[in-house]
Parts: sequence; C-alpha cells; structure tokens
Amino acid sequence: MPPTTSPAGSSGKERDPRTFLWLREHNYRDNLKALDSVQFRRPAEVGDQYLDVGCGPGNFVAEALLPRLGHCRRLIATDKAASMVEYAREHYPNPAVVYDVLDIERGDVQSFVGKYGLFDRVYSFMAFHYVNDLERAYRNVFLALKDGGEFMRVSFTGTAITDVWYQLYCTEEWKAFLSFRSSCVVIITSIDWESFFLLSAASGMDVTPLTSLYTLLNSRVHAGMIFRRKERHGFVMSLCAASAISFLIKLPSLCSQNPKKLLSQRFCYCAPIPLTEIADNEEKAVAAAGLELVSCQLYDSYWTKPDVDSWLDSYVPFFRLDSGVPAERRAAFREAFRSLLLKASIATPKGRDLRHSVIVVHAQKPPRP
Repeated sequence: MPPTTSPAGSSGKERDPRTFLWLREHNYRDNLKALDSVQFRRPAEVGDQYLDVGCGPGNFVAEALLPRLGHCRRLIATDKAASMVEYAREHYPNPAVVYDVLDIERGDVQSFVGKYGLFDRVYSFMAFHYVNDLERAYRNVFLALKDGGEFMRVSFTGTAITDVWYQLYCTEEWKAFLSFRSSCVVIITSIDWESFFLLSAASGMDVTPLTSLYTLLNSRVHAGMIFRRKERHGFVMSLCAASAISFLIKLPSLCSQNPKKLLSQRFCYCAPIPLTEIADNEEKAVAAAGLELVSCQLYDSYWTKPDVDSWLDSYVPFFRLDSGVPAERRAAFREAFRSLLLKASIATPKGRDLRHSVIVVHAQKPPRP
C-alpha cells in the first residue's frame, strides 16, 4: 500500500481504499489457504500480541484473520498509507484491533516496538510484493518479534494481469498515455541527507544537482539544490535546502504507470517464474536478517471471472490504468488491453482464469537459549 505521498512514478496519490474491496473473494481464498498451510512451531496463547503488516482497508483483518486468531490480547493492524488506516478504523472497528501507520521497509520499527511492545507473530497478506529492500524489511520483522516469535507472509511473485499491463506499457502506441499528471507536496523542516537520498532512490530519481539558487521565504536566498528525475515526457523536482528552515513546495509531476515502478524489483513479468532463484533469494534475505526460514512455498493460483471484460472492469480502475488516456482514445485502449488479456487468460467452463503466482514464507526469530 502506498505511503502518504507515493513515490513519483508509482501512483501519484494514495489509492482509494474502496477499490480494494472487490478482491475479497480471491484474496481471502489465497490468504486463508496460506494461513492453513503454515504450521506454527509455538501454539497461539490468550496473552499473545500480533502484528499485521499491510492491512489495507482492514476488511481481511476484521472479517477473516481475527476470527482465526482466537482470543489474542491484541492485534496491531498496520499499513504505510494513512488513508488505509483511517478507512480501516472507521469501517472495521474492533476492541481487539488497533490500527496504526507503519512502513515495514523504511519505517522506524524500534520506536513502534517502544510504543506497543514486541510481537509473538507478524503476519503480512498481499503486501510484500511492494517491498523492494527485502532484507531490510526482514530485519525490521526481526526487530518486531519476541525471541522465538514467528513470521508468516503471502504475496505475489508475478501475475498474468501485470504481464499484460507491462506488455501494453512497452508498446509505443500506449506508453505515452500510461502516465498522468499529478503534483507532489514537499515539506522541509530540517536536513536529513541520508533520508533524502533514500527517498530519491525509492522514487527512481536521477539525482542531478542544478547550479541555481532559488529565492524562498520573504525573498531571502537560501543555498539549495534541485534534484530531478528524468522522464520521457517531463521530470519531477524535489527541493532540498541547505538550512534548517520550514517551507512547503507544490510541484507538478508526471507519474509513470510502469508496473516495474510500482511493484518490487523481484516481481516477474512475461516469463516463467524462476522458482529456484526466488526461493534462494528468500533464504538469503531471511538469514541475513537473523531469522530462520521454516518453509517457503511457491505455487500458482487461478482467479476466475465471467469474462475478460469483467477483469478489465476490475483492474483498470484499481490501478487507474486509463488515467492518462484521453477520453477519445479510451475505447481503443480498452480494446488493446482486452486483446492481450484474451491471450493471457484461460477459458474455463466458469469464465476466464488469470494466473496469480503466490509465495508463502514462514520464518522464526531464534528462541533465546
């Protein structure tokens, strides 16, 4: 789930939590299948505290996960998008659940643990395919767990719909339209160069200093640098000042709808899923974080809808894929998408199936001797 201000090149603004709700049928099935397949080494107890990473709008936590957990002491359900957390609080309140904002990849997990304490288990359902730095995320999971605590996640390694999306993005006819104008708001209160460069890298920016000085705040000149991310049709600028002043800038940005900018670098497109390579990478990342890999499962799940148009009606608004397509070209865009989706889907007696390749990881923080 995107952060409060998404990296340029992904979505431009937070996604509407309501657009996630159509996933109930298929996501619940895959999530619960994964949950049932994991044999936790330590049985659940009444006093346990659990963490859910990437809760989205909160429906799965409230409707499916919590009933499976029994009488735990508390479940902290988190997402890195504030809008998701706010939606979950409003629509799925429960005395056993606390909703809060947390980015498991780049967030301050030590402060989070200081607020809530350590966790007996950490769960994550369909969120880790957005995580780029897997080892860093696993180190944060390690920090969140009690000694002997366990971690379970399920996410995608590739899907037929993202294969089609990427094919469409790579065509000259539609690449220019798979983007949309947005704006970014930058608030600078102090200098933290490390965080700035990390954000720049996460946003896909080419960090290029310009030799200009900009007049800000009551016409006072402050030494600064402008960094830009080169794009075929424009660039994104972020300002970093050289003094500890506070100001706000709103700049236009061009947000690319390249799925490789939205999903993790490990995500697979238009090729057989390299199962052995993925499993090896998981084992290395888990071990580097100090965790023990208990199991790693990889398999294909097939989602069914009545026809190709039903898939288009679900996924195009979900990812806002036609946001940059002029009204007069949208019918042609849909037809191009439909043609590729017909080839990527499988006809069955119940409709059209789309492949969703799944990974389920179970790991444990070593118990204290």
